[in-house]
Amino acid sequence: MFFKFLALLGVTIIGIVVASTGLSYKGEPEREWRTTGWFEGTSTDVSSWAVALYAGLWAFDGWDNTNYVTGEFKNPSRDLPRAIHTAMPAVILCYMLANISYFFVLPSSTINATNTVAVQFGGKVFGPIGALVLALVVSASCFGALNATAFTSGRLVYAAGREGYLPSIFGKIGIAGSAASAAGLRLRHRSWFREALIRIFGDDVGIGYTPIYAMMFNFTLTTIYISVGEFATLVTFYGVAGYTFYFLTVLGLIVLRIREPHLERPYKTWITTPIIFCCVSLFLLSRAVFAEPLQTLLVLGFNVAGVPVYSWRIRKRDGKNLLNVEAVSAVTMGMSNRNHWTTDAKSGCSQLRRWTMQDTILCWVELMPGAELTYTEKHTEYSNNKRDEHTQVMMDVEDVGDDVAR
Repeated sequence: MFFKFLALLGVTIIGIVVASTGLSYKGEPEREWRTTGWFEGTSTDVSSWAVALYAGLWAFDGWDNTNYVTGEFKNPSRDLPRAIHTAMPAVILCYMLANISYFFVLPSSTINATNTVAVQFGGKVFGPIGALVLALVVSASCFGALNATAFTSGRLVYAAGREGYLPSIFGKIGIAGSAASAAGLRLRHRSWFREALIRIFGDDVGIGYTPIYAMMFNFTLTTIYISVGEFATLVTFYGVAGYTFYFLTVLGLIVLRIREPHLERPYKTWITTPIIFCCVSLFLLSRAVFAEPLQTLLVLGFNVAGVPVYSWRIRKRDGKNLLNVEAVSAVTMGMSNRNHWTTDAKSGCSQLRRWTMQDTILCWVELMPGAELTYTEKHTEYSNNKRDEHTQVMMDVEDVGDDVAR
């Protein structure tokens, strides 16, 4: 992140120096910005402005990624507002200064004709070496953005798999059949090289602890997208699809504010912000229909095609939830007499094996008075020390159940 801001700051300073002194590799810098209006020759059609906004918003895309991984924050109510209120203004300011520097050095015809403005900027100021350096800088910046996007998009698919909205295979960690077996394999089979990486980069569970199937799913979709059409087509297609769901998501926030005004919210934005966002999103979506009707219809067809699949997954998910409720009821009835286990209780617990570790522990706490202290200790240990193996924790919880049942 620091490297990106440093690169943008360097472009800004170089552009100002070249515009002030006239020093550059390829003659005088561009003077057109002094004599010609910056909006001269641009389109006044509202639909064209909407399509142009999609291209501009593409550069800022990623602003929403932080919200997807708030579950990874230690203190989201404190850290999320800090990230939003500092990162976005800083990025907007740096991008504006960099673009002004491009106009100081390059003619508008060059800027309009190329997709690699930074490379043209480097070539104009420093020659071929400068073009190469700027190309490497842009590539490094894109790699960092790719890393963040891959992380958040993988977590989205992983969460959808865990919640039952997608097939359960996308909710698995690693290549092993479960998180516990994956962690166990890593702990049992570690080479000296892995040991060195662990000491340098993190704990022994964190290395390679990745939702690989979710990442492969995203990789497949990305390959399909980039193999169809040109870059400009992809930008518009992604913009229409993305802002369709952005609009629906933020509209849901407004609905929740109205229906549940007293709901506890660790972070609460001003109501004017989602209202303005929904208005802008509606403008972008409505004008895109006139500017790019074919791409808009493709996006609409793509979304509509997913409705039957979504409905099918929801029904299947609700069926699983009903089985889990029946399992809890069986455990409750079987443990009504705390002196012994019944067949119903054991059967119910076998169904609860499908739950996550923390869900199962919470179930034990609700069903067995006296286990609260043990649960708190186990949960604190699990949260603060990821080296605990899931299988061992499950065995400990079962021991607690046996002790209480006795």
